[in-house]
Amino acid sequence: MGLFLPGCVTNTPVPPPLMSQANISTITYQSEQSPEEEFGLTYSEVPLFLVDPIETNISYIARIALQDKHAKELLRHGGIIDPSAGLMHSCPKLATRCYWPTLAIRYGKIPFSIEVDEVAGNIVRADATVPDQPNPDKWRIRNKSTGVVSVYINTTLIMTYNASSFIYLKDLGGINPPS
Repeated sequence: MGLFLPGCVTNTPVPPPLMSQANISTITYQSEQSPEEEFGLTYSEVPLFLVDPIETNISYIARIALQDKHAKELLRHGGIIDPSAGLMHSCPKLATRCYWPTLAIRYGKIPFSIEVDEVAGNIVRADATVPDQPNPDKWRIRNKSTGVVSVYINTTLIMTYNASSFIYLKDLGGINPPS
């Protein structure tokens, strides 16, 4: 059951208070192995979510995406690569390109996308693809001043992250159900 405001006539859950960055330590795990070795992947076989034709090749894009700290932590904690989790998103009005090659990882019910600029060889965005407002299933709150994003399933905090890494990642106990 969600948290509700007393006397309120809506079923919109009230978000739990945001965790303070002061009392959360950033996840740090270092591996000497490449992502290919650590996760038993072959870069050329990693399924990607693609809208536009690619300019390089899948191995190159996968190698860039799997170097991202978000991707590594999600996979280490039971996330699965799932190209069907790469959801479409709105495109900024002044964007030079709207859809980038994407490594999509499903963490429980949360789809997480790592978008790659294959020409520049870097990550464009790493973000959970869930709504920005409370809803009965999954949603997120983005603190615009700190850049910290907290993602919830119902009222349970699942992950907190910023542009560079996870601050909190709930252990799902090896369970990764379909959405």
